[in-house]
Formats: sequence, C-alpha cells, structure tokens
Amino acid sequence: MTPPTPMPRSVYTGRLREFPGLVFADQGVFESRGRWGEFFGGRIGGAFDGRIVVEIGCADAALLGGVAAKHPGTAFIGLDWKCKPLYDGARRIASLGLRNIALLRGRGQDIGRIFGEREIDEVWVFHPDPCDTEVERKNRLIASPFLRDLHGVLRDGSSTLTLKTDHREYHESALSLLARPAIRARFKLVMHSADFWRDRAAMSHTTGRCYAGERTAFENRFMRKGRPIYFAEVCKRM
Repeated sequence: MTPPTPMPRSVYTGRLREFPGLVFADQGVFESRGRWGEFFGGRIGGAFDGRIVVEIGCADAALLGGVAAKHPGTAFIGLDWKCKPLYDGARRIASLGLRNIALLRGRGQDIGRIFGEREIDEVWVFHPDPCDTEVERKNRLIASPFLRDLHGVLRDGSSTLTLKTDHREYHESALSLLARPAIRARFKLVMHSADFWRDRAAMSHTTGRCYAGERTAFENRFMRKGRPIYFAEVCKRM
C-alpha cells in the first residue's frame, strides 16, 4: 500500500526565514531558553529595563506591536502556531523597526521548554481557543500542566498571568481551576471580572500594565456585538 502523502506545510513556513533575529521557528524557538535577557540586551541595548512580557496567541502581533512601540525598554515575545499571521506580524514589526520584539512559532503548552526558570515577568493570554466541545476541552491552554510550567518560568515577586476571553464558560472553568488547592499553592487570584471594560475596579487595577487601555481586534468585534469581555489576573506565589 502506498503510504499517505504528508500534508504540505504552509507556504509561509519558509517565508518566516525572511526575518532572522525577529522570527524563530522549529528548534530555534528553544535555543534561547534561559538567555532571553541576553538576547534582548543585545537588541535593545542599555535602555533595556530587564522585563520580558510574553503574549500567547499573538496572531499578527497588532496588539503587541502597538504596545512595544510605547514601551521601547521592555522586551515583548509573541507566540503563535499559525504561520500566515506570524508572517504578517513580522512584516509589521520589521516596518516599524522595533527591536524589542521577538516572534515565535510555537505552542503555549511548551512554555517550560521555551523559557528558563524565573525568566519572564508577565504572560498574556488574550482570547484563547475555547476548545468548547467535550472532545476538545482536554486541549485547553489554561490547564494544570500549563500552570505548573508557568509557575516555574515566571520570576518571583509580582509576576502575573492575565486572561481575557469572550467565552463565559472558559472564564468560569479557569476560575474553578485556580480555586483548586494545588493551583492556589502556586498562584493567587488577584482580580477577575465578568465585564472588564465596564468594570471600573478591574480597569483601575490594570492601570500601569503595558496593555492598559489597549483593545485587541477580538475585543472590538465582540463589544460591537454587545458581548462582555471576561478577565482574570493571577500573581505567582513565592
């Protein structure tokens, strides 16, 4: 029997190589583990404040590019699996000349392989795939294995994970997970909201965050439809 023909990779997989030093794929995603501070120190120079922020599911880096331009001394890493959005994001970032961003083609579930212990300061998960069928739920990013690995790569102190989603059940499931004793031993839930943009306390709480006041394309779309944005922030326990 003739073996099945392997599915072709995206035509944009190879085109990501057009941006060396900006986009990393395949094994290159893991090669700077534990040395991302050194990497950005070389790219940003003396203005680097030492902070590293990671957005999981950055898509075309529209949000990340806008935020990075406003905070040139902070390092930002965008992580996504889809090649076409990453390619579009790389073109945007390159055109802006931003040196405080790196884009990785990878999965959030590999966060412990991509980053070393206590290497990053913030993780943003904005509008993750809800995986809302019974079969898909095991694939949700916000799950015990991810949180265990995340605890290891976040710095001690005030390092945070921020979740935004339009999916009520995903939000409630995440809050339920964060209430489990094993997770509560690692993370403290510091703020959550069932309607972020109309919640003055939540808005006030995020004042000073790099993403404060910024809306993703998803948020704008859902809000036009009258749908709330659910929010949660947790802080790493020592």
